Amino acid sequence: MINKIKHSLLLGISSVFILFNLACSSDDNETKTDPIDEVKTKLELTVDKNTGKVGTSFEFTVKANGAIVEGVRIELIGKYPLEKNTWVALEEGEFLFKATKVGFEESNIIKINIKNPSLFTYDGKEYTLNSLRFNFKTPYAYGPYIYDIYNMILKSEDNKNTIEIQVAFLREDNNVIINPFAHQVEFAKWAEATFILNGQKLNEVINMESKTFINIKKLDAFDDLGDYKYLSPVTEIDFLFQFESGKELKGEYFGKASLDFVRE
Repeated sequence: MINKIKHSLLLGISSVFILFNLACSSDDNETKTDPIDEVKTKLELTVDKNTGKVGTSFEFTVKANGAIVEGVRIELIGKYPLEKNTWVALEEGEFLFKATKVGFEESNIIKINIKNPSLFTYDGKEYTLNSLRFNFKTPYAYGPYIYDIYNMILKSEDNKNTIEIQVAFLREDNNVIINPFAHQVEFAKWAEATFILNGQKLNEVINMESKTFINIKKLDAFDDLGDYKYLSPVTEIDFLFQFESGKELKGEYFGKASLDFVRE
């Protein structure tokens, strides 16, 4: 009788041990099954150019494995997302962009530099300009033609850099004063020119037989401010002055232009 009881106990203990081992074995199998990481494709962000000036438009493209990806969020980092794949520079500085989309790895970062284009160089040094003013001086008769002569004055914000020269605009109607407009400016040997760099007057004489020029590439219509004062919101000018010394002063201006008839 006792032996039967011992035998039954041993069978019960063995059954519990077997069930315990099976349970542990099942847990081990579940633990050893690692999830497979999802491999995401990296977005490739490109732009049509990396430098420009205020007003320049930039076009972005986003691809993945060489194919264009739609519905991507392009962000001016730290500021705002772009509404479309284009961005227009509104101020100077360095700007960073990236692209994101659910299911893709974040793109590379694109850097764009916006610089002040209103600069000129002389004798290897660079100088800034911040304003442009056309000040009416006098009409000038040349044969059957009448030109309106303006002082064109380019200055830096601190007034240490100044380019002042007389420019002529041909009237279409001899009885009507004409405002400056976009074209290759005409000026002659009688033109008075003044160049001030870092507060010092430049003692140079323009070589009128050279390639000296002032090219007004763009000059938006002048808005009337009253009191015979006007303002053009966007003006773009290239200029080159070659001197008899062999040196040259070369630069460009981009910004607003004022116009007035104040006698000085």
